[in-house]
Amino acid sequence: MRATETFVRSIQKTEKFQPTRSFHPLTHAEALDAVADAMRQQNLFIDNSEEGNARKSFVLSGTNDRENAQMAATLPLTNPIDSESGMKVVILNSWDKTRSLKVGFGAEVFVCCNGSIFASEVIGRKHTTNILVDLPFMLNKALGKVEEYAAHQRNFFERLRNVNLTDWRVNDLIVRSAIDHGCITEGEIAFVAKQWRDPAHVEFKPRTAWSLHNAFTEVGKRCQNRNGNVYAERSARLSGLFADEFAKDLQLPATRELVAA
Repeated sequence: MRATETFVRSIQKTEKFQPTRSFHPLTHAEALDAVADAMRQQNLFIDNSEEGNARKSFVLSGTNDRENAQMAATLPLTNPIDSESGMKVVILNSWDKTRSLKVGFGAEVFVCCNGSIFASEVIGRKHTTNILVDLPFMLNKALGKVEEYAAHQRNFFERLRNVNLTDWRVNDLIVRSAIDHGCITEGEIAFVAKQWRDPAHVEFKPRTAWSLHNAFTEVGKRCQNRNGNVYAERSARLSGLFADEFAKDLQLPATRELVAA
């Protein structure tokens, strides 16, 4: 579910998942604060809305004694990729042993607010005893690459805009993206196909790989609103699939999965 930052910061670990000698789970507030400190040191700033509010978004998931244990936070940055898109930092955290703390880079397309995860494994850190000691160096090293990854995404998006596609190739890729690569569910195949045939935004009328990519990310909003962690995994796979399919020669760092560290 979507949540406010205030609510996310108020969530505490349940008794079952308190620290031990080898396990030191971070609360969502601790994870957010660690990333915020590193962002300040790297002079990275969160983009604001026209009303002056930070355009952060948060999605929580978990069940039973793990309610709200998993968080996916999206922080749009002021750093541009090109005239149509900007960079964002994505934070994945859990205190229930389901995943490591992860920070990655992604993109946000301005015209439709569609998002994608591009650099899926910039940093991954298990919740072990020295996590708070190790994090500052690891986060600073990772977030210091924001301009490098903006350049990668710029090249990637430019390539997608210049690849023309036929319907038969699109249909094949949509089916493979679900059955072979887990970028979408099999039930979402028809939704992506409909977005390709009749885009929600006129900017994606051209029959290019860029328009197809945005057909996927438009449909991906459904998953993003329900479970940010699952969305991040699927989005990373989508970037890897499109990089392999249309830009293999660029040797991009886009990957197909969020691999646990």
